Order: sequence, then structure tokens, then C-alpha cells
Amino acid sequence: MNKQHNGNKAYFASRREHDTDFGICHFAGRVYYNSTGFLEKNKDAVSPDVIKMVEASANKLLHQIFENDLSTNGVKISNNKKVVITPKSSLRGTVDKHKQVATLSGQFRQSLDSLMKALSICHPFFIRCFKPNNDKQSKMFDRELCMRQLRYSGMMDTIRIRKLGYPIRHTFVEFMKRYRVLLKTTICNPQTETAAACCEAICKTVIKEEDEWKIGRTKIFLRDAHDAILERLRENELSRVAVVIQRVMMGHKDRKSFLKKKRAAVVLQKRWRAYRAEKMRRKMQHGYERLRSKIRSRKLQLQYRRKQEAAVTIQRQLRGYQARKSYKQKRGAIILLQAYTRGMRDRKTADKMRNDANILRMAKEREEEITLDLKKRLKVLAESQLIETDEEPEPLVGQDSEVNSYDLQPTPPPVEEVVKKTSKSDESKKSVKKKSSTPEPVEEISLPPSTDPEPAPLTNEDDDDFDDDSDEFSLYKFSIRHFQDNASHKHIAQRLKKPLLPHDDEGDALTCLTVWWIILRYMGDLPEPKSQDAASQASSTIISRQLPNRQGRRLSNLVGLDQKILRKNKKKLGTANRRASAIPEEPENLTEDEDILIGEGPMLDRPLTSQEKLNIIIGYALSRKDIRDEIYCQICKQLVNNKNGKSRMQGWGLLSICLGIFPPTDLFMKYLESFVRKGPSGYGEYCTERLRRIKANGERKELPCWTELQAVKTKKPIEVNVTLMDDQTISLNLDSASTSAEVCQALADKIDLRDTYGFSLYISLFEKMWSLGSCGKHVLDAVSQCEQEMRRQGKLEKNTPWTLSLRKEVFTPWHDCSLDPISTNLIYRQVIKGLKSGDYTSEKEDEYVDLAAKHYYIRFGSEYDKDNVRTVVEECISTPLIESKSMTKWIQLISAAVIEGPYSKGDRTKEKVKGELVDIAQQKWALHFSNFYEVTMMSGPPLPKSRFIVAINSDSVLFMDGGDKKLLELPYLEIKEVKMLGDSHFSSQSVTLNTVRGEFVLKSEQAAETEALIKKNLEGLRQRSLYALAQQDVSKADDPTFLVCKRGDLLLLEKNQEHYSGEKCFTAKNQRTKDSGRVNKQIVQFLPTLSEPPEEMLDLLSPGQKKTAARNSIQIDETVAPISLKEFSLEYFRPASKDVGRASKGLREKLWVCSKEPLKQPLMNSLARNSELSTLACNAYTAILKYMGDYPIKHARSPIDLTGQIFGPATQHEALQDEIYCQIMRQMTSNNNRLSMERGWQLMWLCSGLFPPSPHLMKHALRFLESRPRDLLAADCLQRLQEMRSKEPRKFPPHSVEVDAIQQNSTQIFHKVHFPNDTDDIYEVKSTTTIKEMCTNIAFHLKLSSDNGYGLYLKTPNKMTSMDENKYFFDCIRPVTDPNPKKAKKVKEVNQTNIPYLVMFKRKLWFNVSPGKDLVADLTFHFPQELPKYLRGYHNCTKEDMINLGGLLFRVEVDSDRSQFVMIPKMLRELIPADEIKIMSPDEWKKNIISSYNKQSGITVQEAKIAFLKAISSWPTFGCAFFEVRQTCESSYPNIVMIVVSKQGVSLIDPKTKEVLIMHPFSRITEFQSESGYFEMTIGTLVRGVNFVCETSQASTIEDLFKSYITMYERERDIRSRKQMFL
Repeated sequence: MNKQHNGNKAYFASRREHDTDFGICHFAGRVYYNSTGFLEKNKDAVSPDVIKMVEASANKLLHQIFENDLSTNGVKISNNKKVVITPKSSLRGTVDKHKQVATLSGQFRQSLDSLMKALSICHPFFIRCFKPNNDKQSKMFDRELCMRQLRYSGMMDTIRIRKLGYPIRHTFVEFMKRYRVLLKTTICNPQTETAAACCEAICKTVIKEEDEWKIGRTKIFLRDAHDAILERLRENELSRVAVVIQRVMMGHKDRKSFLKKKRAAVVLQKRWRAYRAEKMRRKMQHGYERLRSKIRSRKLQLQYRRKQEAAVTIQRQLRGYQARKSYKQKRGAIILLQAYTRGMRDRKTADKMRNDANILRMAKEREEEITLDLKKRLKVLAESQLIETDEEPEPLVGQDSEVNSYDLQPTPPPVEEVVKKTSKSDESKKSVKKKSSTPEPVEEISLPPSTDPEPAPLTNEDDDDFDDDSDEFSLYKFSIRHFQDNASHKHIAQRLKKPLLPHDDEGDALTCLTVWWIILRYMGDLPEPKSQDAASQASSTIISRQLPNRQGRRLSNLVGLDQKILRKNKKKLGTANRRASAIPEEPENLTEDEDILIGEGPMLDRPLTSQEKLNIIIGYALSRKDIRDEIYCQICKQLVNNKNGKSRMQGWGLLSICLGIFPPTDLFMKYLESFVRKGPSGYGEYCTERLRRIKANGERKELPCWTELQAVKTKKPIEVNVTLMDDQTISLNLDSASTSAEVCQALADKIDLRDTYGFSLYISLFEKMWSLGSCGKHVLDAVSQCEQEMRRQGKLEKNTPWTLSLRKEVFTPWHDCSLDPISTNLIYRQVIKGLKSGDYTSEKEDEYVDLAAKHYYIRFGSEYDKDNVRTVVEECISTPLIESKSMTKWIQLISAAVIEGPYSKGDRTKEKVKGELVDIAQQKWALHFSNFYEVTMMSGPPLPKSRFIVAINSDSVLFMDGGDKKLLELPYLEIKEVKMLGDSHFSSQSVTLNTVRGEFVLKSEQAAETEALIKKNLEGLRQRSLYALAQQDVSKADDPTFLVCKRGDLLLLEKNQEHYSGEKCFTAKNQRTKDSGRVNKQIVQFLPTLSEPPEEMLDLLSPGQKKTAARNSIQIDETVAPISLKEFSLEYFRPASKDVGRASKGLREKLWVCSKEPLKQPLMNSLARNSELSTLACNAYTAILKYMGDYPIKHARSPIDLTGQIFGPATQHEALQDEIYCQIMRQMTSNNNRLSMERGWQLMWLCSGLFPPSPHLMKHALRFLESRPRDLLAADCLQRLQEMRSKEPRKFPPHSVEVDAIQQNSTQIFHKVHFPNDTDDIYEVKSTTTIKEMCTNIAFHLKLSSDNGYGLYLKTPNKMTSMDENKYFFDCIRPVTDPNPKKAKKVKEVNQTNIPYLVMFKRKLWFNVSPGKDLVADLTFHFPQELPKYLRGYHNCTKEDMINLGGLLFRVEVDSDRSQFVMIPKMLRELIPADEIKIMSPDEWKKNIISSYNKQSGITVQEAKIAFLKAISSWPTFGCAFFEVRQTCESSYPNIVMIVVSKQGVSLIDPKTKEVLIMHPFSRITEFQSESGYFEMTIGTLVRGVNFVCETSQASTIEDLFKSYITMYERERDIRSRKQMFL
């Protein structure tokens, strides 16, 4: 080709000869080609038709020419001449698998066809293809190559030509039809103008330039860009027109709707105005009718009154005439009778006077004769003998001042006693004598002050200035702010009807009235009541003994001071316009004095001594803290404007005593301070100081003592002597508020005692001595206890021989004798005296000898002297030891120790030896130097007892029982943490002791003191400890000075370091690796020990170590062999019979060893003669064998059936209880079956929670359990047995919950309790938990202020019953789960279906309920329980009350959501009482409730609930229980009445009118009972009573409520009686 076309300009030859490429210059540019395979690529293949034809030809030449084509087509040439013809339609025909080779023209044609198909689908304007690059790579664009292709292909010219032309062309009609909307008819009207003109007008309007469009003959020509512009304008114009159309249509539609509504509104207005006018007309008509009726009624009333007055005038005149006539007749008869009577009396008097004159004359003559005779004899005697003149004996001082030594007058006058003469001749005469000698024991009768006493002469001090208005804290201003009913602050001499201050507790209010009565009597403002004579007391006793035994409870003597209030409420609840009832009401006009409150009874309504009155006043103040301000107000009130000097001085003395016993609250503190500062001379400063002292040191716990009262008289301090252990006596001055801490500190200051910790003040009485500690205990409280003991012995309090002493009570673990020689000397003297008295004892003789040798060296030095040794023996060795071993022997032993001992050289100082002796005493008698606290273990690892004593000393914390037996010893090293678990709602607190053995929760009254002492010892030991435990691994750090240690390594601090200093690191030595280095404090725990802990303890203390159960359990002393009942069986078991078993060979059976054979006779000998009990005992033993798996069972029985058979008879027959214990312990003795023993412990656990064994079996049962400490349930069974000893046995066998729990090895049982506010919680229940204990536990967890008045209820699908607080919890729910256990038949398989039930806790007795005082009780109980009563319409309330309460209840429902106003008509049943909804329309209710809701804005839901309770608490039916009953015994009452039970008593209410028919206090209900749906109660007195019988399904509930209220009043009465018995 190079040669052929070398001269052609369009051809470009290859550069080298061997290259196969060449180039051709096309019109678009130069293109290069490669000639390799050029022919083969461009050669067309032979057509298949030709190949088939050649194949079918017989010409050999053709076959040779196309041989290759024939072979590639799959035709195999052979020499076989046979020709096989196969039809085309035959399945055997060969298939031509040859693929036709496409030629270049074919490929071009195919590519062109596909391009045309793509173009036919689209609407392209112009298409031109070009290559983006020469390398055929995707996503690669060669700009120069593309530009060349565009330029070479003429695209640039084509674009330029197209741009200059008019490519868009439309006919006039089409253009006009499409863009007609752009034409304005003002410019060109299509109806009058041609289409061409219209098109021209459109173009002129839209396209401003004339050269941009052209008009042809039939078409219009446009540029390419103008087509898009026309389309956009067309769309905008169409959208605008559509909006106009929509606007017009919508306006038309709305206008039409408005006109329709306007016509409807006009119709409604017309109708409404007509209705309103008609309603107004009717209202006015009704008003006129009422006006006419009122006028008529007044006219008739006026006529009636005139007639009545006329009748009265006639009656008055007639009765006056009759009365005057009768009076004249009676007066004449009386005058005649008097005349005869006076004449007879005067004649008798004259005769008597004559006889008396004769007798007197004769007696006078006789006396004169005797006088003359005596004179003669004296004269003869004087002459014969010398008469010695003796001094006149001094008159003996009466001792009544000693008996009545508590009279607080500064200078008491001679006490006079009224002596009644028993002479028959003149019984009415009395003589007053001064006591000249000690009289015989007679009943003391104090003279009451005169009812009209002569006022003592007043001094300037009597003119008090307590009414000073300028004083902000005067009593006058306090009375205005806080006194009830505008009570005056000045002195009065009458009894109060209401306390001065308001009290939430009704018991406090009643107590205040009693205290006021006693204060009036104490100050002499009221006389003492007369004592009852013996005849009246005897008659009352006879009557009480003759009372028949009744089923109900009489309350005539049970109700206390509530009776006065109940009598007043009765007047409010009574009705006037009804028929008289046959049931007698309590009479209003009582025969007794109205000033004597009912219920105070003979305990206070009798003559009382000053001491008794003082004890009653102060005793109430100590027991009821809320009335202390009331007592101070009462005393101060009686001191203001009191003109009686004696009463005034008595009152100031009483105030002085009270100021030394208890302080007022913060409310009255400043007022009382201001009041006492204005007191009379001597009392102002004295009372101010006592108030300051009692405020600083806190209240007292006991009544004032005799010594204290004597000091109040003189207003001087109390001088006491305190004895030290070195026989030194220190004198101190005390007052009423002095504490043991102040006394100890004062003693320390006087004797220069520096180490004061552990020294306590002790008080002794006779042979008893107890510690007062060195804390806030009041000294005079202990003195008062001593005087009370003397009073119990019948001796005088003034002669009480109490003494005070200072002793060492407890050591610190880090005690150092060298710090304070004085402290060491006192302890040393205490130890020596304790050895002599036998307080400190030892089992070893050598220890006594060693201590005596030390004492010898301290007393006499190192020189030996036998006499000194004898002195030491007499000082150190107790008398019993000297008697048991002779004095000579002790002298020899001590002499040898002195001579041969280490003290003979004299190289030790005496102070050092004292320290050694004290250290020995601290370690040897650690228990004697301990603080003891009584605790109750609430939870923790099992111990033999739950109530024990905790002893805290310098070595450890000990758990001890009543004796000296140690239950557990906890060294301080084992204690991790101690903390308080206190609650302000209950007096008892708990302390948590977290140890390596487990966590103990101990409940104690002194929990705070216990926690403080243990924490002080722990922190002090940690501060002084040199040992620490690594809490995490420390690897080798960058700083080589840091110590490498592992978790659990013991680190020893280097000396002279304080790890509690401010530095973060310290230097220590690793005891494992013996390396030293610095350690960060944050990774270690300092151990509370001063010595190196043992390895066993380190294993327990190491963090992250797994502690086995053996280490973590309580270690109890184990017996060598388990104890059996062999010893008990010899005395109480029946005689053993011969065993008939095969292996026994006729030996006697061992009744105390386990056996798999059923019993034929009971074990206990006491049951042998009772066939019924013997059968039950044998059946119980068979059930025990089946339960433990020692006896084959034919038919499967549930565990609850077996336990019921075992324990059921024993709960009904006490004689079987010991038998059951013996059977279980027998089967657990020598039993090698592990499964059987496990089930036996389960039975023992169940049995120990049901009933205790008898006393003679108890000690054997305890030893049986104590000898098996390795068994997991042994300690728990032992604890349950100890608890059951002090409780009543259960009434039913174990509950299924108990059986299921113990079978799952769980000793904790939890039960769900529901509350009235639809909440619930779970609480732990034990087998011996009573209902009362559970109520207390629930109240404690809910943080209620008190558990009084609450109860548990059992709710079933049929009814709700109250649980008796004295019964056990599981005994109460057992009848529900198994209603008829005795009727259960023995079947192969019993599927017991338990009745569903709920345990509910709610308020039962509404006593002392004040809304707002206890928020938890109000929200959880009071509101949910009172709301249904209100909504059911039980209360009688006004319309205003319902509107106010409706607003509050609506806020409770919706809170602050005002959008719920529309729902008020549908919510009326939740807002308004059901029977009052119809008094107004729903819309009116809605309007009023919304108004009330708006007035109450700003309060929360809880505040709304409290406001609801406060609103209804003022109603007399608040807190009542309502029962609808049917009665027929009282004809004046409706058949259906409502019985209302409350704290005031029982009321009968008409359910329709809500009118109180009658109200009976509990004191008038003498009997009540319920039976078979009927309730009966007897109302009246002992002489006459009326029965009231009614029918109700809630009869048992009413009876239970009666009993509960009666029990409450009995308890309150007993408490008041005990508080009054202070003597």
C-alpha cells in the first residue's frame, strides 16, 4: 500500500518499513489504520444457503473448495455411500449449531437499525455522535479531540445557521388556539380580527423585538428561546384565571351559607326570648301567689296570737286565784303545825336545861369537894418531903410537817388536823387540836381553804405588771394570739370547759382539763372533794358484784373524759319535732356536780396530798409532750391578778418545780422567759436560771425528788458529796437540770483529772449500784428512782440513803496509763476494791497472787515485811477466798511472790506498776468494763435468741443472753461499718452492724448511744492503726519509690507517721514481699487494730475473696455428740414394748430413736388412757413418716394435707403438742437418710412456729437444737422456739404459704398488702406475726405518725371482714384458703382451689384524726375512704359546701387542665353526692363548680385533697361508719334507718331526710351481739333497758366495730389510770 499510494496526498505511509499502520486524511481530519488482520476482519463469510447448496452438490471440486466451511458447519465427509434422508419435522434431525459470522455490512446495518429505533422512540431535534477519547476509556473526556470532531463535522456552522434562522414554526390557527390567553381583547379581538392579526398582536405584546419573529403566509416563525417564554407566560396566565374562578365560587358558597345561618339564628333568638319571657311571667306569677299566701298567713297568725293571749290571760287569772286559795289553806295549816311543834320542842328543851343545870350543879359541888381534898393532901405531902423542881418539858413539835413535807410555803404554819369524835352523846361537835406527839397512823385529811378566804395583806410584789402592752412577748398578747374562745389570761377560780390552747389529740384536750382541776386544787383555788363514806363504797361494791354476766360489754365505767363532749354533741344532733322514743335517752340534768368531769372517777375525785397533785401535774407533762405549753399557760394564768397571797406563792413554787423538769416548746419559750423575769422578789432570777438550764440540758424523765423540792423552798442549790475510789469526798452544787456529764466534768476540774473518758457517775442504794454514765442523764432522775423505791418499801423519802461515786466504766482500745497518773491511780484503787468485794474474780490462784504482789510493791516498796503482807491480803483478797484458804497460806504465797518476784530489785517505778495492774484488769475483766444495751435483732445471721444484751468494751462487741453466756463475739477488726436506721415517727431506733459474718440490724431505745460508742472506737483504732490492707493491685510504676503490692496484701506503716494527716501518701512495708515504699491512701483500707491481724482474719477481710458458708456463719460451741430424748423418755414416755421386727430379735424398742414402723400407741405416757387422743397421735406419726419419706404412700398426698394431719389435732388439743415435738425429734435421731432429715427439719421449723412445748420438755428441746449447730435450720428453729415461749399458741395448722416456703428452703415469707388509694406493697410476715405487729410494721414503713386506729381487712369476692389484732396473721387467712378443713375427704388426689382474697390496710377507728397533721395518712387512707361516703350522700351538707367540695374534687381529677370544663356534666357523679345532683341542672352545676375551681387556683392536687378533708372534718358525721338496716321494734322510726358508728357513740339517722333520730353514747349501751344477719343492742341503765333489734347483712361488721371502739376506750382509761398512779 505504501508503494501503491505513496504519491497520494490523502495517504500517509508508515514511518518504518516493518510498521503495519497507515493514515488517510478524511474531510474531518487524519485517521490512522492498522493493516494487521485487515482482510480477515473485512472478509464476508459465505452465506449458509450457499454452504447447504454446495453440501448437497455431487461435484467433488465444490466440496474441495469449501472444505473448510463444510467442516466448520459440522458436516463430516465420509466414504459411506448410503444416504439417509430425515424429514425436517423429525425429532431425529440434526440441529445446526453453527453460529453465523456477522459481516461488517451486517454489523453496520444492525447498528443503524438500533439507532433508528431509539430515534423513533424519542423526539430529537438534532443528533450528532462523536468519541470522547481515543483510548476507549470510560469517564474520560478529551477536550481538544471533541472540539476537533465538532469543527470537522460542521456542527459549529450548523449551530450558527440554526441560531440565525427560525426553527419554531406554528400555523396561525394552532398558535392562536394555544396562546389565546395572552391576547387582550382591547388590542385585538379574535372575533373580529383574523388569526394572523391576532398572532401578530400576541408576538408584539410578548416579544418586543421585531426581528425575533416573522409572519409568513400560513405560519408564524419564532426563535428557539421564545417558545419556552411563551409556554411559561401561558401557564402563569392560566393559573391566575383559575384562582379568580375559585375565589368567585367560594365567595358565592360562603355567602349562601352565611345567609342560611343568619336565618337560623334569628329563629333561635325568637324562640329563646319567648321562652325567657314566659319563664319570667311564671316566676312573677308564682311570686305574687306566695306574697298573697304570706299576707293571708300573717293575718291568720295575728288572729291566732290575739286569741292565744286572751286564753293565756284567762288561764293566768284562774290559776292565780286557785294558787292563792291553796296557799292560804296551806299557810294556815303550816302555822298551826308549827305552833304545836315549837311548843313541844320548847318544853323538851326546858326540861333538858333543868336536868343539865342540876347535873352541872352536882358536878361542880363534886369538883369542889375533890379540890379541897387534894389541897389538904398536897399540903401534908409538902410538909413531909422535899419537892424537886423540874424544868418544864418543851412542847413536842408535830410531825405533820414531815408527812406533808411537800407543801411549798416558805414558812408553813402549824398544821392542824380535824379529828372526829366518836362520843355518842355529842356526835355533831368537833374539836381542833394541835399535834403534840406522833399520832397513830390515821387517814390524813387536809383542811381545804375557805370558800371565801380573807385576802392576805398585799405587798408591792402582789401588784404584778403582766398586762404590759409594750412587751411584745407578754402573756396578754400570747392569749390574744393563741387562746381558744377568747379565754382570759387572768386568774379565775372555776373549772375550764375547754383547754386554753388548741390540741389535735382529743386525749390531750381531756387531759388538760384534768390538769387544770388539779392545779386549782394545788393552789387552793378549789376545795378538796369530800371522801366517800364506807357505806356508799360498800353499796357500790355490792351492786357491781351482783351484776349478771352479759355477752356484751358495759361502758358506763369505761368512757373517760369524752363523756362531757358526747353530752354536748348530743344536743346538736337531737331533734325536736318528732314523737318520743321508747328508748330512754341519757338525762341532761345529772345529779352530780357539773364541775366534776365524768371519768375522773375515784382516782382523782378524792382528797389528795400536795405530793400527789404535784406528781399528777408533772406526770402528765412527762407522758404527753404536747400539753406542756398548756400547763405553763394554766399556771401563768393563775398567777396573773391573783389576790390570794397563799395561792400566789403556791403557784410560783409549782412553776419553779415545773421549770426544773420540762421546758416549753419554742412557741411559748420567749413568752415564758418574759413572764418569769417579772416574777416577785427571789422568784424572777431563780425561775429564769432554771428555765435556761432545763432548756440547755433537756427534759427530765422522772418526777421531782424530795431533795429537789426542799431546795425549791429555799431557792438554793443542792449540795451533794461524790466519793472517789481513793476514798476522797468532793462536794458539789447541783440543780434540777444537772447531768452526769456536768458532774463528771466538775469532778475532773477539781481533782485535775485529764483522761476523763470512760469515767462515769454511779449512784448506790443499799447494795445496788448502777451507772448514770457521763452523758446527758439527769442526776436527780436517779435520785427520784431511789426515793420511789423507798416509798414502795413504806419508808420516808427524806431518809433515802443514796450516794454518788465516780468510777471507771469503760476503756478505750488505745488506753495509755502513762498519760494521766491521777486517772491511773483511781482505776488502780477501783480494781483493788473490786478484788476485795469479789466483783473481779479469777479462776486461777496465781493471778490473785500476782496482783497482790503488785499492790504490795505500790504500797510498801520492795522491802519485805510480813505485817505488810497481811495488810495486803486484807485489802486485796476477798473474805470467801481467805476463808476457803487460810490467811497463813495466802501470806506465804504472796510473800514468795514479793521476795522472788521482779519487784524485789526496786528498778520499776510505782506508777509504772500501777499501769501494768490497770492493763491486766482491762484485759482480764473486759466484760466488767463494758457498756451494756438491751437490743432486739431485727435481721441478720441466725442466733439462738433474738433478744439479748450487747456489751461494748475495749476489745470487742459481745452479744450475750441474760446470763454470762456469750452468743457471739465480734472483734473490732471484723466490723466493717456501723450506722443508724432511725425514724422520727416511732420511739425505737435501729443500728446496722456490718461485719464479715453478715449484717446485723439491732433495735434498741439506746441505738444512738450504741452507734456512737462503736463508731468512736472504730475511728479511733483506724487513726492509731499501723496496719492497712491493699484494696487493688499496684504494678511497677514509673516512680521507683512507690510500693508494688497485690490486692489483699497487709501493709505495715513505718513508725512516726500519721496516716490521717493531710498528705496523700505514706511509707509502708509489704509484709508479703518485705519491700518498702510509698503507698497512696486511696488504694488501702486501714484496719481497726493495734496488733497484727492473724492470717485467718486477713482471708476474711481480703476484698474479692470468696468466703465459705462455714466462715460466714455464726460459730456456736458444738457438743461432742447430738443430744437425744433418751433422758426425757425415761420419765415421761410409756414403757417400751418388745420390737417384733425381723432384725430386732425380740429386743426392747428404743422409743427415742427413729423408726420406719407406724406407732400403735403414743409416745407420751399421759396419752395412754385417752383413746381419742391416742388415735390422733398415731395418725400424726404416720403422716410424719409419709412427709419425711420413711413410709410408702399408695396415693400421692399434698404436703399441706400431711401437715394438716400432723399439726391440726395438736392446735386443738394442748395435750398432743408435746407428743408432736417428741415424734419429730425421735424421727430425727440416728436418721442416716439425708432427704428424710431435711424434711424433718422442715417439720421442726413449722412446729416451732405453731406452739411451744411444755416447760419440762422445753429444756430438752433446746438442748436438742443447740447440739446440732451444723444444720442450717437449727439456729432458726431455736430462735422461733424462744419467741414462741412468750406467746400464745396458734389456732390452726401451718398455712400453705408457710409449707411452700420451707420446702423451697426459704425462711422469709412476704405478703402483699393493698391500700385504699389503689396502691400496694409487700411486707415480711413471720409465723408468729400478729395482726397488731403487722399493722405497726406497715405504719413504720409508711412513716405514719401512729398506728393507732388502723386495721387489716380480709377481702373476698363475697364480703370484707376485719382481722382481730390479737390473732396471728396466718390464723386469720387460714379459714379463707381452707374453709372446712375438717370436712375434707380422703381422696386419691385433692386439688384444693384457694378462694381469691386481698389483704387491705386502712383506718378503722377515727380517733384523733386531724387533716393536715399526717400527710401520708391523709393521702393514702383518709381521702380515699371518706370520698365514697361523701359521694353516696351519707353526709348532711349545704349547697355551698357541695359547690366548694365539687371544685376541689374537680381539681383532684384534672389538676390544672382547664380544657376539661366541658366534661363536668358527665363527671357530676364523681363530684357531687348522688342524691343531690338533681337539685340543679348540669349546666348550673358546671357554672358553680368552675367558679369554685377558679377561686381555688394555685393549689396542687395533694393540697386539694387536704382541703377536702379539712372541709368535711367539721361535720359531725366525719369518720363515721354507715350501715343501712331494717328495724321494726321502734314505731316512731322509719323501717329503713341508718346506723352510724363513730367515736362519740351510735346514732340512728333517717336515710331520706338525714335527720338524726337519736344518739346513744357507748356508756349507755349495756349489751350488744350479732347472729344470723341480725344485730341487737341494749340501751339503758342497770335497772331498765330497751332492746333495739335490726336486720342487716353487716351485723358482724357492726359488732366488730363496737368491740374495737370499746377496746380503745378501755385502753385509754387504763393508760390514764396508770399515769395517775404515781404514788
